[in-house]
Amino acid sequence: MRFEYLNISTEQEDHEDICNLLNKIAETGRSVSCVNYYMEMPIVSKSKIVASDQGAFVVYPAENQLKVMSEKLKTIINVDSDKCILANCQAISMKTNEAVLSGFRYISLHCENRDACRVRLIKPINVTLETENGKMAGVLKDISLSGCRVATFMRTLQPGANVKLMLKMFDAATSSVVDIAANAVLMRMESDKMPIACGFRFELDSITEEKLVHFINQRQMELIKSLKDSLT
Repeated sequence: MRFEYLNISTEQEDHEDICNLLNKIAETGRSVSCVNYYMEMPIVSKSKIVASDQGAFVVYPAENQLKVMSEKLKTIINVDSDKCILANCQAISMKTNEAVLSGFRYISLHCENRDACRVRLIKPINVTLETENGKMAGVLKDISLSGCRVATFMRTLQPGANVKLMLKMFDAATSSVVDIAANAVLMRMESDKMPIACGFRFELDSITEEKLVHFINQRQMELIKSLKDSLT
């Protein structure tokens, strides 16, 4: 999850503004949405919110949400507003299914610009990048129907380059490997360290999109299972 802090006023004034907003929600009995990201997959649950000590509030999200909160020690609160709120998890109780939140800040989520749910891979997949200058090796880190992130040690690519990504995806339903060739455009590179992280936007035909939908759904089920297993 990538985000930027938004300063509407001063940090202290923003915190007071958020507390006033959450107090009004608590007084009227409305719910808020708690959002966390597990391996890039959004975990969302509705919760009532109750004012606690000064500047702190208690929420009661679902058990799997609390598990992710306990690892990240932060959560995002969505309310009836055009702003997202980041909160620190001051205390968490799995026994009573509650979390005490404080330290509120307005944020802008980068992932809100995505038009498809992204999942990080539990086991990275090798990928071949075919370009007009030849082939290069990479490792697929995460993927969605709109694009993917690939790590590579090759510096010859430039943003705007057209690339064909050659993927070998394991299909758990048939216990077989499926070859997928996806056309993509390189949108950005993080080249300050190795390996280089490359962000691609897919340009898919209907057949390739269908294959990716099947694969992404399987990965989402694997992530949900791994999260549930961690609770037992």
